[in-house]
Amino acid sequence: MNSSSDQLVRELRSVGVDVSDVWDLVNSKLQYYLAVPILIDWLEHIDERVEKIDRDRLLEGIIRALSVPVAKPTAAPMLISLYSKEYEMGNKNLLWAIGNALSVVADDSSFLKLVEFARDRRYGTSRQMIVLGFGNSKRPEAIPLLVELLDDDEVNLQALTALSKLDPSNIRDLIGKLENHPNKVIQRALVKILSK
Repeated sequence: MNSSSDQLVRELRSVGVDVSDVWDLVNSKLQYYLAVPILIDWLEHIDERVEKIDRDRLLEGIIRALSVPVAKPTAAPMLISLYSKEYEMGNKNLLWAIGNALSVVADDSSFLKLVEFARDRRYGTSRQMIVLGFGNSKRPEAIPLLVELLDDDEVNLQALTALSKLDPSNIRDLIGKLENHPNKVIQRALVKILSK
């Protein structure tokens, strides 16, 4: 473990989160509500605290550790900022993990910014979990947005799944454009959704 990781571990232990590495939090059953502000602070200051060679692994561990409901919605603004920043830096490897975290921690207060990401095809498949997260939205604009995204082959499966959560009674009317889609995964998803 490097000194940056050591410092983060010390900070986590200071609030009762007994880990030897931030990755110990990923997929763990630990309750670590008190660690969330520390993890967000590390996201914000990662470049000041970590050597470039260690940055991405530690950053991904922090992002994945924040992909939990207790970080909602507190972590969303920093993750949104990080999503844009990592894309601009050309560091696309972390974008899917950030999108996944946003699908867990973002609420409708972040809706408009997430819509920008979802519609921007430059972000590629890293948008998938962001689009899936719209299935939890209470915003009326979510349904037309998801219908629009059915035309985007990089996220249409996630749009379909999110739509089936938001408007199950009208799903047949909304997804007609996918009935003859050549992708077998889409076809199987349609069969499953329509059989409910």
